[in-house]
Amino acid sequence: MSDPAGLLLSVRGEARRMVPPDCAVVTAGIACWRGSKAEAVRAAAAELDSLTADLAAQGGVALDAGTGRRPLTWSAQSATTQAERAYDDKTGRHQLTGRVTAAVAVVITVRAFGLLDALGAVLAAHEAVSVHHVDWQGQRLRRRARGVAADRGANRRRRPARRRQPGAPVQRRQDRVRRRSRRGIRCAVA
Repeated sequence: MSDPAGLLLSVRGEARRMVPPDCAVVTAGIACWRGSKAEAVRAAAAELDSLTADLAAQGGVALDAGTGRRPLTWSAQSATTQAERAYDDKTGRHQLTGRVTAAVAVVITVRAFGLLDALGAVLAAHEAVSVHHVDWQGQRLRRRARGVAADRGANRRRRPARRRQPGAPVQRRQDRVRRRSRRGIRCAVA
């Protein structure tokens, strides 16, 4: 196997870096069941107001462009209503119960971990609030990784285009990788 272009070395790698989280994102929901849609929405709004008042008492603020890095923030993501249904054994179908469910999704971000116990007490005190998910995130690492990816993209754009000389063999990177073994003998790895 002669190789006119010389030695070709292909290296693939993977790395992971574990960093301690610098924030916790708590996804919660408020659900209220009432006899009419208007009553259910009013009850969900009252629960949301009560929850945000308790979060504000702990030093929390509503999330906006200027409060993104505060120790405790919250954001009401969406509000939905739907008619409640229950399974009927006689008919074998889901039938309307006459009640309406109003739900509000709330995302709470905690950057000061000393507030986690107080946040747990606030969430436990509200009957209509249920925690769906807690996610621990490392913001600093993500920002650093985005910067590295942007630098990599910038370097890629500055490289001159490599053109094949007329008559030169076509290099196929995925077909074979040639490397030197410990004894100096060339071997091909498919």
